[in-house]
Amino acid sequence: MNINNQNFKFTADISKEKVHYLDLEISIQHNAVTTKTFFKEVDANNFIHETSCHLQRWKGNIPKGQFLRFKRNCKEADDYETQSMILKNTFIDRGYSEETIEMERVKIKELDRKDILQYKPKKTVPANLCSQMYHSVLCIVLHFLMLRLMGRTVTAVFTSFCFQMTYLLWGYYATATHDYDIKWTMPHCVLTLKLIGLAFDYYDGGKAKSSLTAEQQIYAVKSVPSLLEVCGFSYYYGGFLVGPQFSMCNYQKLVRGEMTDTEGQRPNSIVPAMKRLCLGLCTMVIYTVLQPYLPDNYFLTEEYLNQPFWYRCVYITIWGKVMLYKYVTCWLVTEGVCILSGLGYNGKDEKGHVRWDACANMKVWQFETTPLFTGTIASFNTNTNDWVARYVFKRLRFLGNKFVSQASALFFLAIWHGLHSGYLVCFSLEFLIVIVERRVRWGRNLLTVKGCDQGTASK
Repeated sequence: MNINNQNFKFTADISKEKVHYLDLEISIQHNAVTTKTFFKEVDANNFIHETSCHLQRWKGNIPKGQFLRFKRNCKEADDYETQSMILKNTFIDRGYSEETIEMERVKIKELDRKDILQYKPKKTVPANLCSQMYHSVLCIVLHFLMLRLMGRTVTAVFTSFCFQMTYLLWGYYATATHDYDIKWTMPHCVLTLKLIGLAFDYYDGGKAKSSLTAEQQIYAVKSVPSLLEVCGFSYYYGGFLVGPQFSMCNYQKLVRGEMTDTEGQRPNSIVPAMKRLCLGLCTMVIYTVLQPYLPDNYFLTEEYLNQPFWYRCVYITIWGKVMLYKYVTCWLVTEGVCILSGLGYNGKDEKGHVRWDACANMKVWQFETTPLFTGTIASFNTNTNDWVARYVFKRLRFLGNKFVSQASALFFLAIWHGLHSGYLVCFSLEFLIVIVERRVRWGRNLLTVKGCDQGTASK
């Protein structure tokens, strides 16, 4: 059988101690079956080289997959430690970063082998859709019942606020991992703001006009919305997944055909909608091209820590700007959708030009050119910032302390984003930076005024 011109050779290994099967070495130790990875004599280092032109994300998943295979194969922790070091050196020989490979090796080492060996059936598309719909439908129906049964009362607002936020935070807790997750909680956090805002506006609709501010009068819901209206408002295709936020009043105007620049006709919104779409596609191209060269895990490597301070500052600035483009892309595209349907119509300016910024979530030019942190806040995720200012910050006016109201609003934003500690750190820093920046600007203006006064006096 082994005499052939095909270079085939058949072997048979028979042993009472161990046997090789595929990539496993199965043996008996201490009257128990144990396994580890089997290396053939003809094994060669055929992993894709790190400098190949494959997608960076795809190449980055190769070490993780191989270390997971070794973790499954090795029953004993010592065997994984020994064999994973061999695998680590194999990747280093192919040009992969030693720090990145070691971090992946240790990460897989800390996983529970029993969990890795568990069979995880793939969920079908209908099952995923049903589980997502279940959460949103439940919250919408219960919210509708709260408004109908409790009426235009503070109790209804308080109950809906607590229920919606509790349900969202429970969702974060139940689905959270160490990675950036895109699950049902992503559109649900948008829905949470919509329903809480509806509760406030419905409550304002039952108050005397003289007791409302000019802004509250604009958004107050006078009529009693039906279940169909609440569902349409919640599931509007242009804002269900990532926003933007809009009021029930504007949605009702859209349904009645009032959100148009030409009365009684469809809005002339194709050109402004296409402009936002094209701008969104441009930011998507920038993110897609540059993101593979700016991996997140580079910050955890010794190579980054050994770089000069100026280099680390420049790198993290560029990285942060590029990473934000994925959000900018989503918001610009969805804004284009809202403009196209008419929901983005925002009346006319002083010169009679039509405004299509009712659902704008980005001021792109200001975002790219502002040197101030407050300028970044005023140009990024503006729709959500306006919502928090309207329904949280200004509603806490009774506290009589602007700083407490601002801190409370930022704390709300932090937990609304998620339960990871990074959100609390981020918005705490925003609170401090804004205060410092305002103080510096106030001091600069004061010095400027004093300088002018002295110059006038000398004359």
